[in-house]
Parts: sequence; structure tokens; C-alpha cells
Amino acid sequence: MDPFPFRLQGDDEYQEYLNLAFSPPLSFDLLPAISNPQLPPQSAFVDYTTFNGETSSQSSGCRQQQTGGRNIHRRVIGFLRTIPMATRQESFRDVPEASKEFRHLMRERERRERLSQGYADLRHMLCTRSKGDKNSVIQAAAAYLQELKGARDVLRKCNEELEEMVAVNRRMVEGATIKLRVMNPSSTIDSLIGALQRIREMELEVASIEANLCSQELSAVVNLKSKNVAIAEVEGAMECALREAEKSSHHLSSQQCNFSLSCHVENAP
Repeated sequence: MDPFPFRLQGDDEYQEYLNLAFSPPLSFDLLPAISNPQLPPQSAFVDYTTFNGETSSQSSGCRQQQTGGRNIHRRVIGFLRTIPMATRQESFRDVPEASKEFRHLMRERERRERLSQGYADLRHMLCTRSKGDKNSVIQAAAAYLQELKGARDVLRKCNEELEEMVAVNRRMVEGATIKLRVMNPSSTIDSLIGALQRIREMELEVASIEANLCSQELSAVVNLKSKNVAIAEVEGAMECALREAEKSSHHLSSQQCNFSLSCHVENAP
């Protein structure tokens, strides 16, 4: 085997190899440069670039330097303070339509608030009957009103029946009236019992009795069912009964009192 396989065949070939070895360097690289891989961004936000080529952080820093570090609210308040009060009032007078629209807006808002409060109060009254929506509240309120109307009709009918019964009782009671008054009786209870016993003996029907008893006076009003009675006869009988009751009580009591009585009978018209 030949130890030098790459032999030159002639002088021409040798000259070509020399020209290739000492040729000037090429203007481009045959092997591209190996660049470092780009790292992924740590944040999805990108600085905003203005027309001047400045980023948002740079422009904000410039603005802070120009405004002295004040925020927008303080800047607006400072600007409003520089406006004279007369100028503000004139500016408000120049826009009457805007104020009307504002007042209309506020009235509409108040109307809606009152309406919502009314629904809330109605739902609170009908909490066991309705749901939270407005349609359910209205339906429950309508049903409740129908129930109240039915209850009102029933009560009105009962009231009419009671008035008829009272009228009948009044017609039955409208009779003679006996008014008794006894001053300083020995026993008010004995005097009242004696008067009632005498009425029963005279076979008079009693409708009602109103009596006021105290230690020194007895007053009573006895309503009779009978319309036409002998006034003089009834008055005499009542006075006699009261005197007899006083005599029987006076024997049992040792007190000395100024006894007096009055009896008045009135017939029904």
C-alpha cells in the first residue's frame, strides 16, 4: 500500500494547491456563529412605547417630575380652587337644562326607591304567602285582599243581626221605669231587697236593674216590661216597702240616722 496516496500529478496541480492555501480570507463565514438561546419572558406585560420612543416608566417619571409627584385627584382639586366662585356660579347658570335633567333623574330615583320599599313592606306583611319577586307579592296581596273582603262581609252580616237583636230587646224593655233614692239607710242591701220583693208581689215583670250601693245612699233604676202601670199605686207601694225595710233594720241597729227616701215612676211614651 502506498504511504502517500495523495500525490500531485504535475506542476500545474501543485500550483493550484498553493494558490488555494495562500488565497485572501473570505468576506463571509462558512460556518454560522452559534448564538446563545433566548430566555422566555418573565412577564406577559410589555412596556408601552410612546411616539417619542420613551417607555411608560420613563414617561411616568417625567410626568412626576413635572407635577411634583401629585396624583390626578389633587391636581383636579387644586385646579378647582383656582377658579373664582363667581365664575363657578355663572357656569352653573348657563346650563339650566342640565340641572333640570339632574332633578328629573333624582326624582325618578326616589320614586323607584319608594316603590321598592313598598314592595319590601308588602312582602314583610305577606312573608308566609309570597316569594321574593314582585309578581308573587302582587298576587299574594290580591288574594289576601279578597280574603279580607270576605271577612268584612261576614262581620257586617253579624253586626246587622246583632243590631236587630238589640232593637228587639229595646222594644221589649221599653216600659215603665222606677227610680229609687234612699239617703242614710240603716242597711242599703235590706232596702234594695225589700223594694224588689214588693215589685214581685205586685206581679210586675222586671227587664233590668241598675243599682248603686254605698254606706250612706242607695240609688236604683228598675226598668219594667209593662208599659202602662198605676204610677201613684206603684210609688206608694215602693215607699211603704222601703219604710218597712228601714224599720226592721233600725230595730237591729243602734245607730240614729236621718232617713229619707224618694220614689219616682215614669211610664214609657
